[in-house]
Amino acid sequence: MYADIVITKKAHELDRLFCYKIPLELENKVVPGKRVIIPFGNYGKTEGIVFDVYSDREKIKGIKSIEEVIDATPVISETGFVIAKFLKEKYLCTYYDALKLNMPGGLKTFVDEQIFLLSDGEEDLSAEEEEIVSLLYKFNGCSYSALREKVKLKGLRALLLGMEEKGLIDIRSIHSEGLKDKTIRVVTLIVNNSECDEYIEKNKRATTRIKALEALKENKSMVLSDLRAYTKITKDGIEKLTEAGLIEVSENELLRDPFKNRDFDRNEKLPATLEQREAIDEILSGNFSTYLLHGITGSGKTEVYLQVIEEKLKEGKNAIVLVPEISLTPQMVSRFFSRFGDGVAVIHSGLSREERYDQYKLIKRGEIRVVIGARSAIFAPLENVGIIVIDEEHENSYKSDVFPKYDTLEIAKCRCSYEGATLVLASATPSVVSYYHAKKGDYKLIKLTKRTNNKKPPEAHIVDMRKELREGNFSPFSGLLKEALLKRGSMNEQSVLFINRRGYSTFVSCRSCGFVAKCPHCDVSLTYHSARNILSCHYCGYERENFTACPECKSSYIKHFGKGTQKVEEEIKKEFPHLSYIRMDADTTRAKFSHEKILEKFERENINILLGTQMITKGLDFKNVTLSCVLAADGGLHLEDYRATERTFSQITQVIGRAGRGDKEGIGIIQTYNPDHYVIKLAGKGDYEEFYESEINLRKQMNFPPFCDIINIICQSENKELCMKLIKECYNILVTAGRNLKLTDEELRIYRPNFAPLARIKNKYRMRILLKAKASEDISGILKKLYANYNENYKVKDIGLSVDINPVNML
Repeated sequence: MYADIVITKKAHELDRLFCYKIPLELENKVVPGKRVIIPFGNYGKTEGIVFDVYSDREKIKGIKSIEEVIDATPVISETGFVIAKFLKEKYLCTYYDALKLNMPGGLKTFVDEQIFLLSDGEEDLSAEEEEIVSLLYKFNGCSYSALREKVKLKGLRALLLGMEEKGLIDIRSIHSEGLKDKTIRVVTLIVNNSECDEYIEKNKRATTRIKALEALKENKSMVLSDLRAYTKITKDGIEKLTEAGLIEVSENELLRDPFKNRDFDRNEKLPATLEQREAIDEILSGNFSTYLLHGITGSGKTEVYLQVIEEKLKEGKNAIVLVPEISLTPQMVSRFFSRFGDGVAVIHSGLSREERYDQYKLIKRGEIRVVIGARSAIFAPLENVGIIVIDEEHENSYKSDVFPKYDTLEIAKCRCSYEGATLVLASATPSVVSYYHAKKGDYKLIKLTKRTNNKKPPEAHIVDMRKELREGNFSPFSGLLKEALLKRGSMNEQSVLFINRRGYSTFVSCRSCGFVAKCPHCDVSLTYHSARNILSCHYCGYERENFTACPECKSSYIKHFGKGTQKVEEEIKKEFPHLSYIRMDADTTRAKFSHEKILEKFERENINILLGTQMITKGLDFKNVTLSCVLAADGGLHLEDYRATERTFSQITQVIGRAGRGDKEGIGIIQTYNPDHYVIKLAGKGDYEEFYESEINLRKQMNFPPFCDIINIICQSENKELCMKLIKECYNILVTAGRNLKLTDEELRIYRPNFAPLARIKNKYRMRILLKAKASEDISGILKKLYANYNENYKVKDIGLSVDINPVNML
């Protein structure tokens, strides 16, 4: 028998299947999805993943054999292989990149060989053999990887095998796991009490052993460390009790559970409203494979899919629920645990690598029925999936920003198609593309138009900040907002203030000469952070002390411009000294569970004002919040991105929707310097339908998605000339291929290469080509030509190439 193996290394030149023979004794153990150890050229022994198994193959000269099987059960399921094949084809990634997404991070076997000197050789040695013998003698043996670094020889592997045949050296395989099970030693009493008493009677002077037996008679099993601490029994005492056949010491698995000993509020099933009941019945009917649940904020979308999941579980099916990372609030997690108990696994970036691994094990064993998490949860090894929910489906975070740059929605569609599962997309502000598919009939559109508390959505007031400036108000708070905050404070109600910028100020500039403090490694201005009095780059992490004088003209007229959360926090202290507040942004939520602690404090202590960035816009359901405000609604409106208007509309709607979710009615305030912009006006009215019609007509005229795919090709390198050389080659390949395939301008439109809007990040120049195309095998084939050229001519050079299909970040 034979197996196709994927080498678990990132190198593009290894991106193919390698055929290995399966030894007779391993035939029953080698199956797709298991990891194996194989001999592999100059790498020596290495790890591979079994991709497929064959009973027969054409004879291959010099074929090598699999040496060892690492896993007892496959680490990649059949579904995982389906997803991996889809990823490789659509996103042009390597086999290993595609498979790795379906495995827990860190699940990697480090394989090496240890080489020992047996004899310094009585016979004549070649110069190369003498060098190796000398090194092995000096270091008392050496690993193969270390030796390869020290001895720069071609054919080192063959030379070592020859030396082993001569009896000069001994080569032994060694390997270790990157992730290991956590275990704890447990002592168990394995005899009855009368046998214990008999031993105690005969050994009255062994006081610590007697105390240990008495403790075990009462508890049957105890953790070894606890038993030793309680009874002071020694290691020798444990060994004597074991030899006497009274106890057994075992290694028990200890799961690293991030939610252990956490109390969750009981969340009872709520009676469904008429709209909710109709939505639940429609989804359970299974008439469509994909549903778009469009409900205004506070309409109970979560309760709809919770009740659908409940019915699916009764049918013996399992569920995956995807939520944006910032929406994975304690409130959200609590609803799932209280409804579905211990059969819930949570996967998000706040978990340690070991905690994620243990969650993966529980899912794989079948002990989990519902997986909730951020985008990576779509790869969870859950079997028998009956429903996948993508909550807040419009969110950018569902598109991966690292290679492979997959769209979670596309992976979910692939998985649902293979497993026969229902896909539910939910949002108060669906993406324009999803709403287009629903209007077209590709998805079934379900609407929730009323809040579950029977209250109207918050009335939104648009404030013209230009007028505020003319009237002498230079603070970030309009007159209306000041009045509203004071009123809420006096009534013991709460407010939410949103600004989409952390830090103190957005840039630092000299008013004498115009100098702007910029990152030395990126083409971006530095942000001032007042807490540590530093300037920081939010792209590469560079930090420096704040300037006290201009480095160009030495003037002291250096000032902070723009406002971030820290600056607004300072203004709150000045303007509202008697109001309590709490800030939530990336700077205040670095520690584990800090996000949760801030929200708990906000609710428990009834703090007047919650100030924050995007992380406060979703997943928050506080009954006492009656005011929500977007402090600067124009922030992202004019970015070089065709989705800028969609994101602004969504952001405003989501923020305003935080208010009035309890018994009290809420209001929203939108502060803007563009009060007449159609997006601001429609967001103020909460009119998604009109916004969609305006946006879809504009996209049709401009040929933007959903009427085409946007493909962003980026070359980046510290070497500017090399970057320009590769981008020009990419352009020529695209033009030539398009011409040869006779593709029309509508089928493939190629924009000339240019510097990206962010032309340098982390010292790397960035150039790009934009394509507008309709997805097809021809387009996929053309993009593969770009990678083929890159891998052949640039793989060892300091330059990167990435192809991003429908990017969420055009910068």
